[in-house]
Amino acid sequence: GVYGVAFRLTQVIAFLVFAINGPLAPTTASYHAKGDYASLQHVVTRSVRCMFGLSTSLAVVFIVGGPWLLMLFGQEFTSGYIPLVFLTLTQLANVGFGSVGLLLNMTGLEKHTALGAALAAVVHVGLCVCLIPYYNIIGAAAASLTSMIVWKLLLAFFVYRKLGINPTILARRSRVLS
Repeated sequence: GVYGVAFRLTQVIAFLVFAINGPLAPTTASYHAKGDYASLQHVVTRSVRCMFGLSTSLAVVFIVGGPWLLMLFGQEFTSGYIPLVFLTLTQLANVGFGSVGLLLNMTGLEKHTALGAALAAVVHVGLCVCLIPYYNIIGAAAASLTSMIVWKLLLAFFVYRKLGINPTILARRSRVLS
């Protein structure tokens, strides 16, 4: 349906995360094993900036050209423009918080990843139950955006607290380097 098309379009942004996370995983494990958090912060900061730059370019295409992209699937799909914007912002939030799940998982902190995912799932389901009956696919997209922010914010907090690494696009340096 309409939501599915908007969702699939924004998965192009998610693909960038997977492409960059592949080489980041063994690097994270290696630096963690050595206790070299300054180098890990450097690599994490460079990767999030690279991902965010590429993702922002795609986001501009989706937001500015969204109506035309959706029209390629048929006139009825243009009603998915607002959900497309929300889902694009969802992916930008995903990218902007950095590779938080990977950092936790590759450093032995998988329980924190699971906790964050569980809490975000509860938030997502709750918001879907509340928003979809009134706002339809826009409510579903808003629920996705909100739960993604909750999830990634929580995982970023865990990464910073446990590893001293700022995984976000806002990173300058970690407290390890302070």
